[in-house]
Amino acid sequence: MIAPPALALSADGLTAARALLGPVLASLVATGRLSAAAVVLGVAWISDALDGRLARASGGLSRLGNWDFPADVVVGAGILAGLALAGAVPLPLAVLVLVGLGSAFLVLRNPALGMAVQAIGYGAFLWRLWVERVAAGWIPVAVAAGIGLLERRRFVRVVLPSFFRGVASALRLRRHDTFRLPEG
Repeated sequence: MIAPPALALSADGLTAARALLGPVLASLVATGRLSAAAVVLGVAWISDALDGRLARASGGLSRLGNWDFPADVVVGAGILAGLALAGAVPLPLAVLVLVGLGSAFLVLRNPALGMAVQAIGYGAFLWRLWVERVAAGWIPVAVAAGIGLLERRRFVRVVLPSFFRGVASALRLRRHDTFRLPEG
């Protein structure tokens, strides 16, 4: 059996590694290496699912738990930046999303704004994979489907309500205490 501190360290390692994947994804997408980017995105999503489970199994000993969600946003922002640099997304739109929503996410610490950045980046990337008929385009779709099946209860009970509460809170310009999504 793995000791809780080792589980927490593993969770922190996955979170830190995922944060580094944002710039890697931006570079891969910007230079047209979409198959490699699809694989890296799948790995990023798997690491996100695993680090949460490891952190919960450690009993909350993770030191980077507050940085898990910002690391997720860095991945989505990296994809969107890469698409803009490649000319696949209009630059003014990418700047508006990255600077406008990204700044609001950082200032208000509102998960809904970070989710919006991710959704726009991921949606545009999956569309590009589809349009260009990238052979590895099935990888992020399969990973998302698998994680969706495994985490469906958490998605319905925690993520969706958090998103809608966050949108309402953002409209009132209320600042949150942490970037962290509620447990559940």
